[in-house]
Amino acid sequence: MSAPVSAAALGNASLQGPYFFVLEKIDTSVLGFSFTTVQGTLIFDQNGKAAVQGAINRNGTVQAFSGFGTYSLAASGEVQISLPDLLFSVNGTVSFDLSSIVATNVASGSLLVREFFMATKQTPFPAAFLNGKFFLAERTITASSGSPQFESSAGTITFDGQGKFTAELSSNRSGSVAPVNATGTYQMSLDGTVELTLPGRNGATKLGFTSDASMGVGATVQLQSANTHDLFAITRANSEALGNAGLNGSYGIVMASFALPSPNTIPGFAVAAVATDYKGDGTVSYQPFQGRPAVPATGTVTVSTDATLQFSGVPGAAGTFRGGLGSLGHSLVAASLSTPSVFNFLMAIRTPSQPLSVVNAASFSTASALSPGALVSIFGRNLARQTVQASSLPLPAELGGVTVKIGGIEAPLLFVSPFQVNLQVPFELQPSQASVAIVLDGFESGPLAVTIDNASPGMFTLSSDGNGAGIFLHSNFSLVTRANPARPGEVVLIYATGLGAVLPTVPSGSAAPSDPLAAASGSVSVQINGIDAGTPFFAGLAPGFAGLYQINVQVPGGISTAGDVPVLVTAAGVQSKTVTLPVAPQ
Repeated sequence: MSAPVSAAALGNASLQGPYFFVLEKIDTSVLGFSFTTVQGTLIFDQNGKAAVQGAINRNGTVQAFSGFGTYSLAASGEVQISLPDLLFSVNGTVSFDLSSIVATNVASGSLLVREFFMATKQTPFPAAFLNGKFFLAERTITASSGSPQFESSAGTITFDGQGKFTAELSSNRSGSVAPVNATGTYQMSLDGTVELTLPGRNGATKLGFTSDASMGVGATVQLQSANTHDLFAITRANSEALGNAGLNGSYGIVMASFALPSPNTIPGFAVAAVATDYKGDGTVSYQPFQGRPAVPATGTVTVSTDATLQFSGVPGAAGTFRGGLGSLGHSLVAASLSTPSVFNFLMAIRTPSQPLSVVNAASFSTASALSPGALVSIFGRNLARQTVQASSLPLPAELGGVTVKIGGIEAPLLFVSPFQVNLQVPFELQPSQASVAIVLDGFESGPLAVTIDNASPGMFTLSSDGNGAGIFLHSNFSLVTRANPARPGEVVLIYATGLGAVLPTVPSGSAAPSDPLAAASGSVSVQINGIDAGTPFFAGLAPGFAGLYQINVQVPGGISTAGDVPVLVTAAGVQSKTVTLPVAPQ
């Protein structure tokens, strides 16, 4: 991963400096296939322009090149790169830490041209970083005088930190699948690139790695291998032994594929770009990026505790993929080997963290959701790497590699997952306009604008969605239900959040005291069946909990019919959503 990035909405200024890149371009016109492979350095200027230089292999002619281009980075992480000198334009995504980019030309809708792009932030790193087991995937086209020959491989490559490696791969070479075990050498350059000398290949394969050597991309563009057009992706093997739980969150997938004519496949080249949500339980949802309306799809993936993985069902891709999950689950690489006539190559990167909405944790209301001390839920993408729940009080400010800043203050965390985070709004915040930012593994998301109010009352419900029957207790702490209803004149306990500041003050994330009780400092009132329930006997933090408020109030007399009656709480002039209370007639 690259150096930490502070909170700011993603934009052109977020991309700066050199990125090592590889691209493949295949023209499938009626005159036959035309193959182009490029590797080099793309230098972003933070203002939408880029300089490019490197080596290009166009149909067997290898030469140096340089030129200029443009780029555009959206707040969502979607990126568009255009290099007119190479007649090249792609759309894709940056990774959550801006250390890598993947893209294709799928959005162009071209039926003849297939363009595939991968890049890593180019930073020199110590030779010792390139050490240990990595997963490797590759796809090679050998453009001979006759029909092109194809190969796809997946497996592991282990670096010794001193210039030697061992590869253990499964390879599909023109329809023949077999294991390939080999040793070779590698050499590091001062610019942070690495050259692999692979058995059976003419010329070295150059790869660019991220600054911590956790992921690399590459290709072979050499005079002595002018008929070779290949793509390589390498990711450091995940060591967390989490299985499916280690692959959890939103990813951008790019895929390059070729299918030979067969009864079960449609022949031809294809590229794909797919927004993918892995759910941490082996289920996957795909949303293809296309030049026409996309058709969502679902699938499954199996991740072993050694981080090897297998999956199928990727939109537009036949066959089963095999590959591996990268360090901390931030990337994966794979190739298809199960169908001899199919040659697929795939890479996925975790996309930027995106907090999209904040709701009251009790009512799920977005209106007046935040106030000092309130429990809230943030929904979005890549808010965490995996699901983790706080196990004790006081609540931690960091959980599962995640911190959340509200108005620059770290919030106590109850629960984190890739798509939802539950937390307590810090008591230190004052009513104001503020921003929420997710910090995942040291990299801060763009800000989400929010409003901090004096109070944001919401009552917890049995359905856990803010609707229907509220959670009310009798004075003996038994649950109020239709079978055990409240009665006019009795005192019931209402459980809520968002009643605002309390006295005496309680540290954020800490358990509320029982002696003295921490009472809400602002006004709190309750209406039951439209009748003012009078001054609450107590309204404040529930003892022993963080962010949970309790209101002890008497059910008014005059309720003459049995049933579910509406309950409304008002705190500091802000009204809650209405929930229901089962009441027996007087």
